[in-house]
Amino acid sequence: MNDILTLERLRCNISRIQDQIEEARSKVNRSDEVTLVAVTKTVCVNTIKLLLELGIRNIGENRVQSAQDKYRVLSTAKLTWHMIGHLQTNKTKLVLPIFDMIHSVDSIKLAKKISECSINTTKILLQVNISKEDSKHGFYEKQLQDKILEISTLDNIKICGLMTMAPFTDDMDTCRKYFRKTRILGEKLRDKGYIKQEKLELSMGMSRDFNVAIEEGATLVRVGSAIFK
Repeated sequence: MNDILTLERLRCNISRIQDQIEEARSKVNRSDEVTLVAVTKTVCVNTIKLLLELGIRNIGENRVQSAQDKYRVLSTAKLTWHMIGHLQTNKTKLVLPIFDMIHSVDSIKLAKKISECSINTTKILLQVNISKEDSKHGFYEKQLQDKILEISTLDNIKICGLMTMAPFTDDMDTCRKYFRKTRILGEKLRDKGYIKQEKLELSMGMSRDFNVAIEEGATLVRVGSAIFK
């Protein structure tokens, strides 16, 4: 497909998704903004440049090597980079120069490594395995409540909120339940002073369930296949 057709396809898909975001916000009378993070792990640099033409500034990557390759070309572009995939501690030094926010901090060990390697303050989200699935990374709810005090005292990091993934299901009531539990947990941790900012960031929802996630409080939605199909 040539660039013109690709641009038009992206324009149509993004417009539809933005309409759905606004519809979900309106449904629950939300006045705050919801950020669309375009998950670009499967697309090339030229496609990301087209996203820029269409006003998309937030992109999500989940592989360090791929992100490095893209960043070398796009380092001067006005993009906000989100690390959304599992991050091994030995890759921490590689991601810090690239990413503006790390969504997937899933252990005290990783939080300490980010703190140790950060020159400036690094924005992080704590990943919660709210559904307790063995296939997913992240803190269990009770574990996080026990460990967040230690994480909150680390230097050079700022806990901005939580990230979660709902079970892979077509049952949106199930997804809603876990998104709601994550929001309630985040609000509880913020009210206790562990998240030291008024706006609680909640990275919840992907292509199949971002509408429900927004209704339950998501501030960042990670959308890939719905954009690039």
